[in-house]
Amino acid sequence: ALMHSEAFANVVWPGLIIAQRMVVWAIPVGLFVETIIFKKAKPMGFGRALWIIFVVNLFSTIIGALGAAIGGLAWEVSVGVAFYRLLDIGTFNPATWIFTLGLAIYLSYFFEMKGLKWLFKIELDKRDKRLFAVANAISTLVAFGSTLVEHPF
Repeated sequence: ALMHSEAFANVVWPGLIIAQRMVVWAIPVGLFVETIIFKKAKPMGFGRALWIIFVVNLFSTIIGALGAAIGGLAWEVSVGVAFYRLLDIGTFNPATWIFTLGLAIYLSYFFEMKGLKWLFKIELDKRDKRLFAVANAISTLVAFGSTLVEHPF
């Protein structure tokens, strides 16, 4: 386990769990998948492509991990409250996990695209943006999958 169960005693929203997993589990897979896709979109040496992908992933991870945790909390104290009352369910339900995953995928993609543009002055065409979105979804799903293999509790 990455952290003792006591550290998660007060966790009340899935976004916080995914935020931790985004940092620890998904980046090595994400770097590989995204580097391969990026290299196809923008032909260059593997080392240069890996460096660019590493930097934009670092950028998006710092912002995205925080965003996933805060976004998940925002869900819990806004839409989630009404949703839970309406369906008589609690925090850890399929809809909240789907929302959390969607938010994490979107934030990862959004900030990596911004990182490519702001830090490296690189823009992708529509086709390559779609491929990159799939790569980000794979990274996030690996993070989610890690909670099924080795949950933090």
